[in-house]
Amino acid sequence: MKRHLQKSRFTGIQIVIAAFASFLFSFCSSAPSGSPPPEEKESIVRVQTIAAGEKAVTDYALAAAMVLDEDRLLMEAEFKKLVKSERRQDYPSDAVFANFREVKLGSMASGILYRSCHPALEDARSPYAARLAEQARVGSIIDLADSPEEMALKASIIPWYQSFITQGNSIAAVMDSDYDSQYNRAKIQEVLRFMLSHKKPFLLHCVDGSSRSAFIVMVLAALMNAGREEIIGDYMQSYVNYYGFDKTEDRYRLISYSGEDMIALIRGEASQVALSLRRSPVEDTGPASGLRERAESYLQEKIQMRPGEIDSLRRLLAGQQP
Repeated sequence: MKRHLQKSRFTGIQIVIAAFASFLFSFCSSAPSGSPPPEEKESIVRVQTIAAGEKAVTDYALAAAMVLDEDRLLMEAEFKKLVKSERRQDYPSDAVFANFREVKLGSMASGILYRSCHPALEDARSPYAARLAEQARVGSIIDLADSPEEMALKASIIPWYQSFITQGNSIAAVMDSDYDSQYNRAKIQEVLRFMLSHKKPFLLHCVDGSSRSAFIVMVLAALMNAGREEIIGDYMQSYVNYYGFDKTEDRYRLISYSGEDMIALIRGEASQVALSLRRSPVEDTGPASGLRERAESYLQEKIQMRPGEIDSLRRLLAGQQP
């Protein structure tokens, strides 16, 4: 009897639930439809599609970042292996030995800017850099390795170097490797304003002419509409000169990532994002990428250059100013 009452009670509950469900279904069916009209459906589909695309990009960036962690370790390992010869006979020319070359990237004109190793260190390379700079009739020196006191000390034993200080055609703007620091931003501003008011051609140097000098060159090249591959090629030329890198070597690719990080800074991107983009099917290879516009924004927002100064700098580099 007890079991029969429990079964009857359970059956009654089922009937109540079924009746309530039937009423609810009937109410919803008779109420105005909650489905969006066709145009709203299209909007929803578009939003869902965009969201799916963003998720795909995010997933891709995360996957690329995982690979990049390994590549970065390999890159650091390659940097630690680098040892260059200090003997002139191990290099094909004086210019290669001194890492001396004219910078003509994008729309930059000839006879404006040169880069090299330090021309006043009293090491094996310095005399070659100084001789080549003198032959190029360099008018001003931009020293990114020394403070004014250090520059004066070096110049005191090298008359050729001293002449630039005496004539007021030199700047000692020592930088470190944290290019995005407030300190280095101020130094970059000093260097660029110096260029607007001093005699060309300019010799830009740090110690090797491969890192701090490279960053300044990248900023100027990007401003002058150079593409990423051209800029990276010039950056890597220092490693070709010093260490005999071949473009087909894996170490060439790994070391070039440090140049990609510099470009990322100019573009206002995180380095990991920049390298992820480099691995994507759409390569950032030329002026159409908007690198020039990013360089202008970088100079205005980070370096605090005025629009008129940026325009004057562009004309100077294009050879349109005396």
